[in-house]
Amino acid sequence: MTAQIEPDNTLGAERSILRSNASGDSIEGGAIRGQNLFHSFLQFNVRENQSVKFANPNGIVNILSRVTGEDVSNINGILGVSGNANLFLINPNGIVFGKHSNVNINGAFVASTANHLIFPDGSRFSATNPNAPPLLTINVPIGLQVLQYDTQQPANITNNGNLIIGKVSRDTGGNLRLEGNNLILSGGTVINNGSLTALSGKVLLEGVSGNIFVQGTVDTSGGDSVERIFIDNGGDVTLTANGNIILQPDSRIVANGLLGGKIYLESQTGNIYIISSNLTSQSFGGQQNFQERYRSYG
Repeated sequence: MTAQIEPDNTLGAERSILRSNASGDSIEGGAIRGQNLFHSFLQFNVRENQSVKFANPNGIVNILSRVTGEDVSNINGILGVSGNANLFLINPNGIVFGKHSNVNINGAFVASTANHLIFPDGSRFSATNPNAPPLLTINVPIGLQVLQYDTQQPANITNNGNLIIGKVSRDTGGNLRLEGNNLILSGGTVINNGSLTALSGKVLLEGVSGNIFVQGTVDTSGGDSVERIFIDNGGDVTLTANGNIILQPDSRIVANGLLGGKIYLESQTGNIYIISSNLTSQSFGGQQNFQERYRSYG
């Protein structure tokens, strides 16, 4: 049987470790540099009914994971982080979230088919040249700056499942609040047939060489749009593609909140098609902030 999650040997003694327990599988080990934790895998897949969480050691803000093998990552079960760290998953071969996938992360989530992550000091975390200069022997600065692609036709990202980013908590006065974070899917073409939710956060879908197709839902509301109960502002939604942006029939983009978020659709060389789609950004806090921007350069 092909391994579902198989760490590689590029991190030496700091290689990633997969441990199984009663509640599921935990990804531990990895290389810690400052507030960043690096993982490296030959394969990274999550089976249906499997639960996988990245361990979140104290003080870690970003968990950065790459796939150095040649296979697409298929996420068909539960993927998460045991704490509040941001999670980055980079696989230049492609990433597919199946219809039974459930990604639930308190921090931000970035899934990309880029070849490299470039940091402010010029150092890189590379999936296609993992034995490149000693980036893991330096103190990597906090903050991801650039997703770098080496090919004109990067692999695609497809979501058929349910991705939820952010969490509900209470402030010191006991009042509910949303801790919104960003959800970014960046690949050659990005296809969303499922549900993307960033509670009061931002969603970016980036088709760097191809198109964006939305058949499902994108929701950045600051509460419950069905019951119209809002405790925070809606986040912004940005769809940017080199080619076409196609919002299929019955697709929904929702950015409601006390102050509604903004919805941006931008095509560099193609067209924007909105086919019986529902785009909603309503303010329920006494202010109106509804903005839509459609821009096609094709």
